[in-house]
Amino acid sequence: MRTSPDAFVATSSAAWASQLSREMPEKAARILAGKSSDGLDLLPLCTAEHLPEPMPSIALKKQPSWEYHQQINLADQTLAQANTRLLEALQAGVPGLDFHFAGYDSKQTPDYAILLKEVKVAYISTTFHLDAAQHPYFDAFLSYIQDSELLGGTLYLMLDEPGSLESNTRYLARLISDDSLPGFRFLGVSGLPWSNAGATAVQELAFTLSLLVQQLDQLTDMELPVDKLWQRVEIELATDSRYFINIAKFRAMRILLSRLASAYQTPLTPDTWHIRATSAAWNKTLYDPVSNMLRNTSEAMGAVTGGCYILSLLPHDDAYEQADGFGQRMARNVSNILAHEAHLDKVADPAAGSYYIEHLTHQLVSKAWEDFVLLEKAGGFAEASKKGVIQQKLQESRQKKQEEIDTRQRILAGATRYVNPQESISQRQLKDSHQQKYSNWEALRLRADHHTEAGNARPAVSLLIYYPPQEVWAVNARVAFIADLLASAGILAQEFSLSDEVSLGQALQTYEVLIFCSSSGFYHNTLPDLWQQHPALQNKTIWLAGKPSEVPQTTAWPGLQGFIYAGANVYEILTDIQKQLNV
Repeated sequence: MRTSPDAFVATSSAAWASQLSREMPEKAARILAGKSSDGLDLLPLCTAEHLPEPMPSIALKKQPSWEYHQQINLADQTLAQANTRLLEALQAGVPGLDFHFAGYDSKQTPDYAILLKEVKVAYISTTFHLDAAQHPYFDAFLSYIQDSELLGGTLYLMLDEPGSLESNTRYLARLISDDSLPGFRFLGVSGLPWSNAGATAVQELAFTLSLLVQQLDQLTDMELPVDKLWQRVEIELATDSRYFINIAKFRAMRILLSRLASAYQTPLTPDTWHIRATSAAWNKTLYDPVSNMLRNTSEAMGAVTGGCYILSLLPHDDAYEQADGFGQRMARNVSNILAHEAHLDKVADPAAGSYYIEHLTHQLVSKAWEDFVLLEKAGGFAEASKKGVIQQKLQESRQKKQEEIDTRQRILAGATRYVNPQESISQRQLKDSHQQKYSNWEALRLRADHHTEAGNARPAVSLLIYYPPQEVWAVNARVAFIADLLASAGILAQEFSLSDEVSLGQALQTYEVLIFCSSSGFYHNTLPDLWQQHPALQNKTIWLAGKPSEVPQTTAWPGLQGFIYAGANVYEILTDIQKQLNV
């Protein structure tokens, strides 16, 4: 017998919270409330009562599916090699190509007869990411296609130097005034550089809106009609590993754009908004690049669930020389699987009805609009940049993110945790554009790899372990923590037993850096005596695995450097250990 909907009684959020507190008293507070690193309230137990208002229909994407555009990075390959890759993509069914020219030789205009050999440009979408000095590259493209009609495309002019905003705006005015390529979106505004520079989701939205308004105002001052300009707008946002915030960010941008268009008295439909999702680069790892494949999957799913119109992913092995295009094929297949196996291309808005995501969306809209209004009151994007307001905000958020990574509150699998100690990277394997493009953590491990590659022994420390009865599990947890931590810096952990005098003697004779790993009781009761019994310890560099509150207060022991524990700035500790090992 089918139950009538009227038979269900609505349950308040207070009732749900009360039930959770009874069933999970120790975890209830943590589950019921939390904050993201960028200040968003996280409410896993979220009901309609938490929403300030119903989600505007404009937030929902009306048209299911999306397009996958393959990135073509010109900095690390010849034009002929790029042509081979893009032909493979087109033969695989990719409808659009996204050309990135950052790092390309600005003195040499690309020969499109080589780059686009055998490509029928009238049937694909072409997108260009150009620096201010690279405007001639797009002029050369227009000369190459001549009067050919294009299916579509977008031009993104990046802010790479002082004065580039004014230069870009003048160039856009000429292109838009010409009325050529009616289906081409010349006013591409990207939030990707800010995301990669450390911006929070709120800042990425606010800065992108502010830059868009700056360009709209400058172009309308040049007597270009605002309605015509809005039809040429496309927004690019970064898609990163924070799945639910990712979904909410793309939905929030649709609401923010609609609010902005209303202020310009420009009536537009929800499907006017072309929002492109492009992989963030800051969270991609050099080590264990297969982890990047998993990141691409969750990032792509978040973006398409949030309603992106175009999806473009970095290959998981983008940092390495690629002869066979395997990474690009895997990136394409992520999109194919989401469409043809998960069938996300059949649903216009898969996230509709999720109170948790809607609550995040409301917060992002409110906070981003507030930051945007503050920038406008400060004189707009250009003035805020001149005063260093935007740079200061980016620096603060980047520093906070780095602190979270350095203390391993934010995990980069394959780099800061869960590393493969057997993996090693030679400088010769990395593309030229990635020789200095890695995180602080990976710099530590690369330093150890290059140290070993130069003919030195792999840096190693002695891990001195004692297992008290009844506390084996706790010590094992510390051992695993220390070993994984050292491996992330390319340091071997050679284990020795403190209960074996021969083993201890061998460690003292062979290693200069020692890490004691045992229980707090051992540190209190036994270690001081051990220090007196073995004077050689006083000439070594010593660390203790454990929290400061768990070790004796009288820690003025010769050689003792400090404590290694979850929550400490372990990046600084690893840096010190490498210095102590002369790496």
